[in-house]
Amino acid sequence: MPDPALVSTVLNRNAAGTAEAAGLDQVSRLYAFAPLSDHKDLGGFVAVAIPTSVAFAVADQSFVRNIVLVGLATLLALLVAWIFGDVFIVRRVNTILAATQRLARGDLSARTGIRRPIGELSQLAYAFDRMADSLEERDKELREAESRYRTLVEQAPAITYIARLNPASSALYVSPQIQSLGFSPEEWIADPEHWIKQIHPDDRVRVLEHLARTHVNQERFQVEYRIFSRDGEVHWFRDQAALVRDRAGKPIYFEGILLDITDHKRAEEEIRNLNANLEQRVQDRTQELLVVNQELEAFSYSVSHDLRTPVATAQNLTRLILETYSSHIPADCLRSLKLIDENMKMMDRLITDLLDLARTTRQPLVKQTVIPTDLVKQLVEELHSLYEGRKVEFVIDEMPSFEADPGLARQVFVNLLSNAIKFTRAREVARIEIGYKSTNGENAYFVKDNGVGFDEQSADRLFGAFQRLHSEDEYEGTGIGLAIVARIIRRHGGRIWAASQVDQGATFYFVL
Repeated sequence: MPDPALVSTVLNRNAAGTAEAAGLDQVSRLYAFAPLSDHKDLGGFVAVAIPTSVAFAVADQSFVRNIVLVGLATLLALLVAWIFGDVFIVRRVNTILAATQRLARGDLSARTGIRRPIGELSQLAYAFDRMADSLEERDKELREAESRYRTLVEQAPAITYIARLNPASSALYVSPQIQSLGFSPEEWIADPEHWIKQIHPDDRVRVLEHLARTHVNQERFQVEYRIFSRDGEVHWFRDQAALVRDRAGKPIYFEGILLDITDHKRAEEEIRNLNANLEQRVQDRTQELLVVNQELEAFSYSVSHDLRTPVATAQNLTRLILETYSSHIPADCLRSLKLIDENMKMMDRLITDLLDLARTTRQPLVKQTVIPTDLVKQLVEELHSLYEGRKVEFVIDEMPSFEADPGLARQVFVNLLSNAIKFTRAREVARIEIGYKSTNGENAYFVKDNGVGFDEQSADRLFGAFQRLHSEDEYEGTGIGLAIVARIIRRHGGRIWAASQVDQGATFYFVL
């Protein structure tokens, strides 16, 4: 018999269905029921029951089998995932980690060895290898550059060093050139005070003061001083160093060079000694020349003076013979006597010029204020006989006064004006201009003419004694006039020069 609860369920539903209930025998069954009629009032149902143990036996077996299969599949998936993770993730991570650790230790040859950049980890490994390649290449370039720099430093004729800021601390680096002082680089670095001890005592304070200023002012260190070598020999060095700073701008050490300038200093000393000796020799030689020149001028003056009397006597006798006996003298003898007379006149002019030249040196200078405009106007009147009968136009500018010996200043203008009058003789209208030009704060006085002029390439010869640029047949003279002018100008501490072109006139300038 069914359970009353099952009967109540069937009646309430009044339709086909299923239900699980226990019978009177307490056996759990699965019921399927359906009404016998579509009319509720007729009542009646038909029900079929099967123990649930039998109904669910196949399902339970399938459930257990599925659970087992799912468990096995899960274990297999976990195994595959573990193998995949180990092969494709863990091993690659460990490979990258190991390569990174080797690279961190300085092994720039470290690589992951992963060639195919598939997946994120492979791409990371590939990027790591490319970075390591770049670092290794850069390191190679740096090592090559360092090698070249070290070779350059070690071959340079100077001691290169890196020093701490504290001079009492040992150097960080010293190039092998330190061996020129008898010390090895290791030996020099080992003693913190080696540098200070080897500086010459007379230079030590100055060098340390300069170094202190460098620290305070952050300026470049540059000083010359002496250093003792191991054997006590003194060497001169030029020390040049610059502060090296960290990224924050804080000084951390010096980089510098010590250049041996001993030979240069010795050469300077030799030059100083030579200059001193040369100066003394020049002074001695100048004094000798002054004495010789004075003796020569005295001799010239004496000879010229002593010659004047016999020349004057010969000239007077010749003139007397010509005036008294010319009508009784044969023509050939008369020409000879006239030639003698002309030569005597030339000799007299030459002696006069020589005496004037000597007097310009022997005569003491008595400087006074000279007004050149008035002086030139006076001389133009006095020299009238030189240009009488000619058309000569004088242009006399107003000129500033100057300090000079009046007699010698007069001689300068006499000679320059006489020259201008003489060398404008061929001009129909001669023009002579006297004036000055002010240049760079000094007054240059000039005498300018429109005469025959001269070739400027020969200008240096103008102011030498007995120098002539024109033949005596064209223009008379002894060639001493301009030499006298030049000597007077030089005695006043001035200078004289000329400018000209052939047939374009000449201009003589002088500065006192």
